[in-house]
Amino acid sequence: SDWSTATVSVNTPTVSKVTPSKGTLKASWTKNTGATGYEIQYSTSKTFSNAKTVTIKSNATTSVTIKNTSANKTYYVRMRTVSGSTYSPWSAAYSVKAK
Repeated sequence: SDWSTATVSVNTPTVSKVTPSKGTLKASWTKNTGATGYEIQYSTSKTFSNAKTVTIKSNATTSVTIKNTSANKTYYVRMRTVSGSTYSPWSAAYSVKAK
């Protein structure tokens, strides 16, 4: 078979939980063994305009703390897996109200 046309299947991850505490949000997910890392994006906009992206370079990491959140604002968090230069589609957004 021709390996040059092979594509790597990268599963779309799921944000399992986002826990708000004062000034921070902690996003958690299940480890994806096929990934080399993750990208987590968060925004106060449902459409993710002006979103900030956190890049995680290890698939063993299963949570990230987002700092400097504004109290009583709703944040939307989504993620995708990275495998080399291949990215999965973005996960469904998880919304949580910051404390």
